[in-house]
Amino acid sequence: MGYKDDAYDKRAKMFIAMLRVRTDVIVNNTNYVSLPELYSLKNLFDSFAIIDKFSSSLIINCYHELKISLMKIERFSIKKNGRILTFKEMVEDMYEKMENLYLYEYFGFFSMLLHPEDIHGLPCKVNCGCAPFWVVEPYLTEDGKVAYENVIRFKDPESKKYLCITISKNPRLLEDRKKCSLTDEQLEALKQFVINNRDIIILHSCDYLVLDSIQLVIAIQLRASKGTVDYRIAYTLKNRINSEDNTASCYYVNLEYMSYNEAVKLYKEIQEEMEANAGKDEEFDIYKPYALASLEILRPE
Repeated sequence: MGYKDDAYDKRAKMFIAMLRVRTDVIVNNTNYVSLPELYSLKNLFDSFAIIDKFSSSLIINCYHELKISLMKIERFSIKKNGRILTFKEMVEDMYEKMENLYLYEYFGFFSMLLHPEDIHGLPCKVNCGCAPFWVVEPYLTEDGKVAYENVIRFKDPESKKYLCITISKNPRLLEDRKKCSLTDEQLEALKQFVINNRDIIILHSCDYLVLDSIQLVIAIQLRASKGTVDYRIAYTLKNRINSEDNTASCYYVNLEYMSYNEAVKLYKEIQEEMEANAGKDEEFDIYKPYALASLEILRPE
């Protein structure tokens, strides 16, 4: 990391801390926030959030923190006075710019776009993450606390905004239903897609080296067709995914992508590579909702 990159990261961390304080003060109305204090936040943001210059993984942290700030303002700001409206407009502007940075640097590169013509039952295009941090999305619980869910994303046909379906045993739309233009039937089809393919989606999210983009599509198509396979991947997870404990389960993902012997050889190489690079990818080691505990290549039963 060069001097300039290091300076941008320091400013980004300072911005996150300052944004949290300003948001809580505005939302809780516990103190007075002057206009100069609000503009100092915007000036700090403008000093580092520059496309083609700021490419740090802190983009994701800033993106999430701005989204959390907006959600708090919309839910808890009862008095719509001039100061609150000024702050909201400022945060919306910063959020839009940070969202563009996130889309430019991380969204497409670390996800796989699935098309309805390739995956039977999908009502629209869907992005599935191929890295653990990609699937993490913040939201506010009913009592107003910040929480995180693991998600797939789709672009709403009308608003063109990305919305989230949780990767849970009982999938749900993370945003307000009013923000989604899909019909109830289409929304249920998306939820059913997650239910049918949750283990495949999780494995792809753990590490795309284990289940790459081509294999992701093949595994989903195989499950739908119930065709014969040459081998399957068996895996368990180390940790908890939100409130759902997956550590006791072993998941089996069927594949017919190469011969069994070729698959065994490839996955031994992958495991060696993962062990050799353990701890070296700190840039992307932001959130760890998924982590592999075991991985095997088995002949189908």
